Amino acid sequence: MDKSTSVAGTGTTTWKVKLEVGTYHYQCDPHSSTMRGDFTVGAAPPPPATPPATKPVALRATVGPGRSIVVSKAGVRLRSIAAGRAVITVMDRSAKDNFHLTGPGVNRATSKPGKQTLVWRLTLKRGLYRYRSDATPTLRGVFRVTA
Repeated sequence: MDKSTSVAGTGTTTWKVKLEVGTYHYQCDPHSSTMRGDFTVGAAPPPPATPPATKPVALRATVGPGRSIVVSKAGVRLRSIAAGRAVITVMDRSAKDNFHLTGPGVNRATSKPGKQTLVWRLTLKRGLYRYRSDATPTLRGVFRVTA
């Protein structure tokens, strides 16, 4: 510290100091829980590493041809899956039936008339998901999303 001066009547004190590279902490002793902070002199520390985004799980939902409906992962009927992002390729191969998925925060369906293929990008949340054909009540299935 080089010198200390006080400005009369203001209650302000000015100090001249030479700061080295590093991080410094300051606080008001009577109010240390609210009047405090830190500052860095020199190169700032690198930002915290951002975790890589997880790749969405690829699922396939199929209705038709005929009286069939299924949600699968890698060709195996889906019974349970961890919560997270998913890309569902919905293949509606029936002119009569549609594919309708409901669950926590999800209520999506293909159109009833006509065949189509759609890609749905969803975030699956913990809970029970049901899928069905609105035209044929016996065409239905279920899978569970876990934490």
